[in-house]
Parts: sequence; structure tokens; C-alpha cells
Amino acid sequence: MSFARVAVDISQLVLNQWATAPPHKAPQAGRFKTKGETIFSLAPVIFWLQRPLLFLTCALEFLTIAHYHILRREQGSPELTPSLFCPASSQTGTLPYLSVTPITLFGILLMVFGTFLRLRCYEALGSLFTFDLCIKPEHRLVTSGPYSFVRHPSYLGSLCLTAGLTFAGLTRGSWIIECAVGPHRADAMFATQCAWISWWVYTGGVGYTRAVAEDEQMRNRFGEEWERYAMKVRYWFVPGLV
Repeated sequence: MSFARVAVDISQLVLNQWATAPPHKAPQAGRFKTKGETIFSLAPVIFWLQRPLLFLTCALEFLTIAHYHILRREQGSPELTPSLFCPASSQTGTLPYLSVTPITLFGILLMVFGTFLRLRCYEALGSLFTFDLCIKPEHRLVTSGPYSFVRHPSYLGSLCLTAGLTFAGLTRGSWIIECAVGPHRADAMFATQCAWISWWVYTGGVGYTRAVAEDEQMRNRFGEEWERYAMKVRYWFVPGLV
């Protein structure tokens, strides 16, 4: 299972990079902000920090697996030797608990969908897609591609990406749970669950506040054209639901 876990790590890194790397830089002119809490306006910075943190956890997971195989070759019983890269190994074992579970695979599927959706949004908007909220002089109302189903599909992609990262990297079988937290510590597991729920809720809050701000700007700029579009495409993120 160790090599399957490495494949999961590589998949997470690649998908997250594709989904969170800004396709275009927003010019200073034309930028606007949300009317929500200030913390939501920090979303571009916070999601940028997501990349090095993910790289760090995947690197530690890879080093733990590599250390296990080196010890197995040299000592023959690595599960009895605490790992330098896995502090909780004295309680849970060095490698057998680093594994791919059905929840892990579900997380990767969510990441694939979220990344695909965001890439389709990049393609549909072209140079108009920026991570900072911005209205460009050449701005036009895009109603094709994913935007023909919901008005803010890229935020649905972000929600799926965040949920996928938590299912793949913050559940049993992952380095954070097996090596850093320790799955048998109820208090630490509860804190971890609260952390990833808060992370997902924050992502949803960012999507909500930005959707409100973008709709207001589009309504002001395009008037009746936007109103017709909003009547046809009524939902923000999920057709028929939200």
C-alpha cells in the first residue's frame, strides 16, 4: 500500500497546483472587495499557503515510507523501530497504517472533479479569470461552458477541492492522522476534525461573499443582460440546490 499512498500524494500535489495556481494576474485598476468579514478577503493568500503546506505533508509522508523500507532492508523488523518522520509510530506502527482507504479514493475523486471544473472555468473566462476580484475594461458577460449551469462554478470547484484534500489527507491512513496526531488520541482527533470542518466552512464563506460581490458588480455593469442571465441561470453553485 505504500506505493499507492505515494501515488495519492503525487495526485494531490498535481491537482492542487492546477486548481490553485492563478491563471492570470489582476490589474490594480478595477479591483473590488467583498462586503463580508476581512478574513474572507484574504482568501488568495490563504489558498496560496495551502500549496506549501500540502507539499510539506506529502514530503513527510514520502520520507516516512522511504525510511520504513530502508529499515526493513537493514533490520528486518521496522515496525518495532520508531520512525524519525513518524512521531506517533511507537503507538501505531511505522508504515502499515499509512494506507489508501475508500475515503482516500473518494477524496481524490472530489479533487479531480473540482480541478476539472476550475480548469473549465479558466478556459471559459480566458484572461478575465483572476483570483482577485476585478472588473477589466474589456469585461464581458460569459454565459457558456460551466457558466451555463450555475453562475459561480469555480467556487464549487474550490469546495470540492477542499473537501477532497481533507478526505485524502486528514483521515485514517494519512501521515497527519497516523504520524502527527495519532488516531488513538480522542482529543487530538476531535481537534483535527474541527480544523478540517472549519477549513471547509471558510471556503464556503469565501465562495458566498465573493458570489454576492460579483453578482452586484455584474448587475451594475451589464444591467438587463445580466438580469436575463440571472433569470435563466438561477443558482450559484449547484443546479437546483444553491
